[in-house]
Amino acid sequence: MNPDTLGLLFNVLTIASALFVLWIAGRIVLRNLSFIQNKISSNLAIQVLIWIGLGEIFIIPLLDLAEYIQRITMLPSDRGVAYTLWGSVPALVYELSTVFTGLFIYSATVMIIWKPLFRRVPPIFESIQLNSFEKVYSLLVIAALVNHFIRIIILGVTWQQPPLEVESLGNETGGFIAGWLTSLLLVATIFYVTSRLIERQIKKMGEISE
Repeated sequence: MNPDTLGLLFNVLTIASALFVLWIAGRIVLRNLSFIQNKISSNLAIQVLIWIGLGEIFIIPLLDLAEYIQRITMLPSDRGVAYTLWGSVPALVYELSTVFTGLFIYSATVMIIWKPLFRRVPPIFESIQLNSFEKVYSLLVIAALVNHFIRIIILGVTWQQPPLEVESLGNETGGFIAGWLTSLLLVATIFYVTSRLIERQIKKMGEISE
C-alpha cells in the first residue's frame, strides 16, 4: 500500500480512537458522577477536565497499537542500517525488536497486576463502578503507562542514536543484540521484584483482614 495512503489511514484511525476513548471516559465519569462530586469536586469545569484527562490517558494503548502496526506494515525495504550506542543493526531488526519489546512489557504488566487488581479489589477501587470491558481496558492503560516509562527511562539507553563522531560500544549487530538482551533482562528483573512486592502486600492485607 502507498505510504501516503497508509499515513492518511492512520490519521483517520487516530481521530476515531480519540472519539472512542472520550466516549469510554464519558461513560465512566457519568456512572461515577456522585463519587466524583463527593470525593473530588462538584465543579462542572473540574469534572470536564477529569473527562478529558481520562480520555488522554485511555488513548495511549490505541496509539501504541497504531505505532506497532505502522512499524510492521511499513518495514524498511531498502535494507537500511540503524545505529545505536550498542552497535548497528539492520533497520528491519531494529523495528521488529521495538515491537517485540513493547509487547513483552504489555504482557508482563498484565500478568503481574491482573490477579491483585481483579481478584482482590483495592479499597480505592471499591467505590468506582466499572463494567468488565472498562476493567480490562483500564488494565491495558496501566500497561501502556508502564511501557512508556520503561521505554523512556530504561530502553532509551539501548536505542539512543549516537552523534556521528561517537563510535558504538558494540560490534555491529552483536553489540546491539547484547545491549537489547541486557535491557530485557533488566526489565524482567524489575517485573519480578515488583510482582514479589505485590504478592507480599496482598498477603499482608489478607492477614490484616483476618
